[in-house]
Amino acid sequence: MITPHPDEFLHQAFFGWSDRDRCQTLLVSSLSKEDEQRWLRLLERFVRLQTASDIPPPPRALSYFVFGDSAAVICRTYHGHSDGRTNAHVLIGPADLLDTTAALALDTWQGWQTSQPMVLEPIPASALATTSDKQAAEQLSPGIQRLEHELASTLSRLLDDAYTPLTIVDCPAEDRLPLLWGLREAGTEYLPPDQPWTFSTYEDRHDVEGLPQIVFVPVHRPSAAVVRRTVFNTSVPPNSQNAPLAAQLVTRFLHGTPMPAQKRLEEPHDSGSDRSYFDMPSKERQPLYGKRPETRQAPRHTGHIGHADGLLTADCVQTFEQELHRLETTWQLSQQRETLRKDLGAEALSTAARFVEVTAREELLTRLLEVAYGPGLVDLDDPRAAEHAIKVVRNCRSEQLAMMIGAPTGRRFPNKVQTAAFERWTTGGATVPTRPSGRVAQVNAAAWQAKHPPIVMAMAGVAMLLIVYLLGYLMG
Repeated sequence: MITPHPDEFLHQAFFGWSDRDRCQTLLVSSLSKEDEQRWLRLLERFVRLQTASDIPPPPRALSYFVFGDSAAVICRTYHGHSDGRTNAHVLIGPADLLDTTAALALDTWQGWQTSQPMVLEPIPASALATTSDKQAAEQLSPGIQRLEHELASTLSRLLDDAYTPLTIVDCPAEDRLPLLWGLREAGTEYLPPDQPWTFSTYEDRHDVEGLPQIVFVPVHRPSAAVVRRTVFNTSVPPNSQNAPLAAQLVTRFLHGTPMPAQKRLEEPHDSGSDRSYFDMPSKERQPLYGKRPETRQAPRHTGHIGHADGLLTADCVQTFEQELHRLETTWQLSQQRETLRKDLGAEALSTAARFVEVTAREELLTRLLEVAYGPGLVDLDDPRAAEHAIKVVRNCRSEQLAMMIGAPTGRRFPNKVQTAAFERWTTGGATVPTRPSGRVAQVNAAAWQAKHPPIVMAMAGVAMLLIVYLLGYLMG
């Protein structure tokens, strides 16, 4: 943490369950109304504590996020309305003031609130200036000596792949902050200089976009979603080519031995973009640095893994299309396809189909909406864009598209767009007739009638009988 200027402040925000709004939201803050909306959009997915696979969460958890030149430290407590509807107190400020060291040291800050306060005021940054490297070391070094093995094994995984976010499994709660501090202190001279040190000491799942670089989960449960993270269990010895280097770095950090003679890892490619993180399309936003690795770990399935790996591990529509085209052009003969089918059993094809039905569909619809309303649908704060969105929600024939427009809850109270989406949901669909139109729809209808003539005739007969009955009834 650098020395703050006298006029610099950290803002506070408190999240919890609102009985009035019937949702988890920002309850009180020192922010302006405009900034409240922005930070609600950024943080609302990350302010809950909830049970993971029947394992209760810890009493409190600390998270650290960086968004461009701003940062947030979140203290979540298992206190509030119910499981998953818990309270969270957040400090928000410039990233150069609220850095990783400050975030780690803030674990023992006495100002954290567990119940909703009546008001929150900005905090002079100078009041937290004592949150320094020395303070973090004093707090966390006593617990690091007994973690020498865990520190070395975890650091080896970071050295293996510094560009992929890391999920750490089965690490005791009391060891998580000391381990984070030790990783940063021991590896900082060998990891990339812009290595992100965002973290969360507890998550119930890790298949959520936008999580910090390093997260801790109590158990690794299978997920149907795409998870592009390295998963590491501290109790399992790593099979790492960098294990000797990691051991030397940890020994140097803990015992003062000489620095290993090895170069720093290659720095990530700089795209030269001056856009902030949340100005970028979602597909460019993870990880927060450098370019994506070319491959990721294949999802589990019972079939043989081989020629179809690229298809099964695709994490975006473009990659999936490229791999599908490669398979189409490479495996054209019947005998070749027999070999390919060994890699495409029921589970493997189900994995690919789920990508098409869920991931690809959502990605394309998200991109479509961002074309219309900007990244994160930020234009919906504009009344004219909101009016356009309301018409789309009420009249479009895609239920998923309508619900996705109304889904962003980056507002303290439900707005007109969300209200329109809710009304559509409660009434069961669009407010205009949804009968397909156009040449294709007419051909499809004609084809159905030709294919099912008995059904069509029976329906016509029933309609005629009803008309005769009603006429007779009305005429007495």
